Amino acid sequence: CDFQHLLYGRQLVEKQRWVEQAMYLAKAPHSSIARIRPSTPQVRYASRVEWFFSEVEAEPCFGPVGMGSESWENPPSGCVLPPRAAVRVLTLVSEAFRQLRQNSRHEYSIYDEKFGSGRFKSVIAHCTRAPAASATTLGGRRTEVLLNFVLAEDVPEATLTPLIDAIVRDAPRCLVGVVANIARAKHDLMGGRRERLLH
Repeated sequence: CDFQHLLYGRQLVEKQRWVEQAMYLAKAPHSSIARIRPSTPQVRYASRVEWFFSEVEAEPCFGPVGMGSESWENPPSGCVLPPRAAVRVLTLVSEAFRQLRQNSRHEYSIYDEKFGSGRFKSVIAHCTRAPAASATTLGGRRTEVLLNFVLAEDVPEATLTPLIDAIVRDAPRCLVGVVANIARAKHDLMGGRRERLLH
């Protein structure tokens, strides 16, 4: 988190410095600390962004823990901004969900951890960079986004279809798929035993 604003080579230098400083402060012998090696391959960058559904004064909110999506443009110091493609797709999720929820609050209920009721917990955007030589990128690499809806119960297809259709219709071409993960237990944020392919 502290180094994401730096180029990768500079991140390695700073990490080396941090380790050396920690060893010095611990009065540990550090004369033979090996140089930090870069990770390989560096051509694919993966990221995971999770935004949660919540309610504040009966109004739906959608964003990272502790923040509404409107304040995500200015994250607290030290946070890493997610890929723009993920933010675009998650914003579409928020808009489509709010619009559908106006007509059917019960069908698009937000999970309440305290009472263990409601349907929608969160949405995870799994992001990756397409390989440089990929034929699907049409002249350059792009971020690919897979959405994972984390649900507290098995939501009927009649409820999910309009939501997914609205997202897919307006989504940039970076959206490569949508799945739903049913995590029934209160403490499960994801990793439920059932997963459904939605798009």
